[in-house]
Amino acid sequence: SPFASVIGTNHVPSPAELDQLKDLLVEPQHELKRMELEISRLQSLLDALLSEKNGVEAYIEAHRTLMSPIRRIPSKTLGEVFMHCLPSDTHPFAVRDLKEAPLLITTICQHWRRVAIDTPILW
Repeated sequence: SPFASVIGTNHVPSPAELDQLKDLLVEPQHELKRMELEISRLQSLLDALLSEKNGVEAYIEAHRTLMSPIRRIPSKTLGEVFMHCLPSDTHPFAVRDLKEAPLLITTICQHWRRVAIDTPILW
């Protein structure tokens, strides 16, 4: 730049220098605008691709959960596991705490709720 020596100083440009500075900045300003438009275009493309990626990830995760080994545990075995979760110091007629078994177990998923309800010894 022809103005490199005065950048960062208190130099006051003359009217001729102002005209020269304006002319000097035309091309960089066009280049900056072009870059901003390209960044915007690429950002839109990236946003669309990320959205598509999230959809594929959700699809994969939803189907992977179907393969979870816990789904293959027989209900009777699961009920026995639930019995071992019961608090040992609870009086039989005490009000049950929502944060403890068996009530807590019924909040995990529909299958666990059904197994817990169908296991009379928990209640």
